[in-house]
Amino acid sequence: MVAHKGFLRWKLHTIGLSAHSSNPQFGNNAIYQMATLIGALRPEMDSLVAGKVHPLVGVATWSIGKISGGSSVNIVPDRCTIEIDRRLVPGESGQSALAEVNAILDRIQEDHPELHVEREPPFGDVSGIDTSVDNAIVLAAQAASREMGRTASLVGVAYGTNASKFADVGIPSLVLGPGDIRQAHTANEYVEIEQVVTAARMYEAAARAFGQEVR
Repeated sequence: MVAHKGFLRWKLHTIGLSAHSSNPQFGNNAIYQMATLIGALRPEMDSLVAGKVHPLVGVATWSIGKISGGSSVNIVPDRCTIEIDRRLVPGESGQSALAEVNAILDRIQEDHPELHVEREPPFGDVSGIDTSVDNAIVLAAQAASREMGRTASLVGVAYGTNASKFADVGIPSLVLGPGDIRQAHTANEYVEIEQVVTAARMYEAAARAFGQEVR
């Protein structure tokens, strides 16, 4: 795996005014505001990410994964919150993605002055990776695969990994190891022992090949 997406995650709040539900006209329903905000945000964000494509990881995405608001059924809610996950293609930064979001929010609030929107700083900002197929570590991994009688396909994936932490500080990185993403983050998460043994042998072969590659 020589490429994968990153992500940016943040919260948006709509701010209203609480009142008793028997007199809702005295309040300002933050959930109603959020409904308007989501309706305006969705086409803008859909259009934005559709234009961001990477040959190995595909198109950028965004998703509202959580919503919460109100404290009781008989109180007009004064606050509603959504949490957004924006998947970044390699080459995008969290800073640039956030600037695009801010511009969209500014346009929406100009069109809907009744909205009172607050954005929190991101609580997740992880880069993608995009390692050159000609890099020494990639060539070493391919050589190790051949040595073990395996075919090495260079791929990209839509999820992210901690390889991005190395890439962020200038260390060329790839992802190679046992297991399958379909078993990750599940009730029965596991890695087959045989795959762990195979991976260890491949790492040894890759280390030897890398040593020859950088001489």
